[in-house]
Amino acid sequence: MAVLSRKTYNKEDAWEKYILNNINWQYLKLYVETGKTAKFYKTLDNTNERHDDLPSGTEMRLLTNNSFMIGRTKVANVSVEDMRGYVPLNSIRKPTTDPLISEKKILKATKENFDRIKKNYGLEKIGINIKIKNGPFLTGVKNIEKVTQQVSINKRKRDVKADYVLVDVSNNPIYYISTKKPGGANSFSQYGGMSQTSGSVDDNAIIYNNKEVQNFLNDL
Repeated sequence: MAVLSRKTYNKEDAWEKYILNNINWQYLKLYVETGKTAKFYKTLDNTNERHDDLPSGTEMRLLTNNSFMIGRTKVANVSVEDMRGYVPLNSIRKPTTDPLISEKKILKATKENFDRIKKNYGLEKIGINIKIKNGPFLTGVKNIEKVTQQVSINKRKRDVKADYVLVDVSNNPIYYISTKKPGGANSFSQYGGMSQTSGSVDDNAIIYNNKEVQNFLNDL
């Protein structure tokens, strides 16, 4: 993940490179890393005092270019709309590019294509039929939308893993889609998590130790 707690490709400290040594740090727009949910602490002293967790893509601004510690976790002092607090660096994307720019382009282009097809063939009221390659045949698709809702797991809010959802003419969800920008094995690092005890009762490391799994993890 391209977050501020990591090193750069040149083995530099990401926080020092992008924030501490950046004379324009106060103008940066930072975002919660794609696919992550960030804790948003109100104070440095009490980890129980927190704002609601921040979903991926949430924009924030730095209040200082100094970093702080909450336990063993390095955090940044930020503002999110009218709220202030501290967000772990391991949840903040490095300020290189807009992390959602590819998703926005895909969503815009797909919506425009759907609108064009519906208009050209008079399908505004009944929707489009779509055959998913190696998947189901969908009927009555009205449009594609960005997935924004969260689910509650163990009383904690988590982002839904899908990026987009196809909806019917009544705006009911039909088909969820998760995408990944191409660019080699490193682009799929979020797919590489594998517990060492994710196997069977008899051999709880059977999946983790599988040669194909290990080769994939090594490529990441």
